[in-house]
Amino acid sequence: MTPEEWEKVEALFSSALALPAAERREHLKRSVGADARLRADVEELLHAHGDNAGFLSAPLWAVADAHGDADDTADDGDRVPERIGPYQVLRRIGRGGMGQVFLAEREAHDVRLQVALKVMRRGMDSADLVKRFKMERLILASLDHAHIARLLDVGVTDTGAPYIVMEYVQGESILAFADRARLSVVDRLALFKGICAAVQHAHRRLVVHRDLKPQNILVNADGVPKLLDFGIARILDADAGSDGAMHTDANARLLTPGYAAPEQLRGEPVTTACDVYALGVLLYELLAGCHPFAYDGAARAIVQQRVLETEPAPPSTRTSHECAANRRTSVSSLRTTLRGDLDTIVLKALRKEAEHRYGSASALDDDLDRYLHGQPVRARSATRRYRVGKFVQRNRAFVAVAAVLMAVLVASSALTAYQARRIGQEAARVASERDKALEVRTFLLEIFGTTGPDQPTGDSVTARALLDRRAATLGTSIRADDTSNTDLRAEMMSVLAEGYEKLGLLTNAEPLAGAGGPPPPPPRGGPAPPRRRWPPHGCGVDEEQNKF
Repeated sequence: MTPEEWEKVEALFSSALALPAAERREHLKRSVGADARLRADVEELLHAHGDNAGFLSAPLWAVADAHGDADDTADDGDRVPERIGPYQVLRRIGRGGMGQVFLAEREAHDVRLQVALKVMRRGMDSADLVKRFKMERLILASLDHAHIARLLDVGVTDTGAPYIVMEYVQGESILAFADRARLSVVDRLALFKGICAAVQHAHRRLVVHRDLKPQNILVNADGVPKLLDFGIARILDADAGSDGAMHTDANARLLTPGYAAPEQLRGEPVTTACDVYALGVLLYELLAGCHPFAYDGAARAIVQQRVLETEPAPPSTRTSHECAANRRTSVSSLRTTLRGDLDTIVLKALRKEAEHRYGSASALDDDLDRYLHGQPVRARSATRRYRVGKFVQRNRAFVAVAAVLMAVLVASSALTAYQARRIGQEAARVASERDKALEVRTFLLEIFGTTGPDQPTGDSVTARALLDRRAATLGTSIRADDTSNTDLRAEMMSVLAEGYEKLGLLTNAEPLAGAGGPPPPPPRGGPAPPRRRWPPHGCGVDEEQNKF
């Protein structure tokens, strides 16, 4: 099949796949016409898709392995050998365009070590492919990280084919593992951060992976993710004056469209920003449970168009009940968790302009670390409200205690101020009553001549004369317009009025009593208090002569 024929098959398959199953046959009749071979090819694809809807998105070695080793004897070059160098071959675990991967075993010092052995296929030993195979070997030799499958050995077969011996990772893809284990969002981020660290390790050694996708990241039985397949990786300074980019049409196809950055699809120079973009796609799938551009089942051209022209929706808007269940939460709770910081982080990694993405995998890792620790992420604008909110979020216990203490302090201060005000008022009232009592005492003593410089001595003085004399001087001692001594003046006038009343001089008592105010009312429900008799009996007043 020529590339042009395949493009037709792919386009018809994609258009038919978008229709209900009952309408596909009629659609093919209208679209294909008399080309029976083209129609048969599309129908075969549709039938295979019905048996396994995800087979197009699976890696080639997985599809080949699923069909068993029935075709192992079809070509001597594809036959599973018994041994390769010092390694005993157990079975084939993968097959790609330029090589095969076998599970092999080597016994040394009574220890059996299982390895993944990748050997170049016969007939694929062109100069370019041999150079690329050697480049992968060189790259793996330069990498040493806990989350990257290690290079253990290299060699050449008896037929002259080069091979690479790597750490054998028995596990499943990172997406399948996360869903099967029903990892929470936090656990998924912790898993993803390991991959970020591995990619950053490669970038420090000027290695760009260029094909980061779930199938190339396996999680072993211990839950440790491992980055595999540096088959199309490039060393940035591999060629003089080049950053390792591939510009030819043939090389442009050495990528996975759903995980390739826009500049890769356009054939532009490859940089570390391409891996940052692929990490963004992977993070999107880990969080939202779907590809940002609906990659499954879509034709290559359609996926490329979406990547180049369509802006991905925030992950929080793409969640589903199945996705939430795989993360042990509800849809509403998952959307709340993703909305805000995580949405911003993912969309920044997926920016179509390379200069607007994270500058490195470690910068992406650092922002995720800041999110996990409740700190402001660098992808968002650092507004005061946002920073305060993040501070409260990561110091909830401290803020709660501080708020309670502040409330207690404010309440205590208010109570203290209120009590101080009441105490002050009471002290002022007591002082006023004390001063008034002293003034009344002095007033009474002056009436009876025991004080004062001008009191006559030696002669008897009538009570009325004493009252008249004091009433005459009352206005000069306390002015009527002196508001500060209103109560004292009233008290003194009341004393004079009662004195006149006791002498039977009601005419003189009445104006003084009116100015001094009425006597206090009797208590409710009880008899009126007895009127104070003035002067008291036995004070020496002669009632007939009004003399002392």
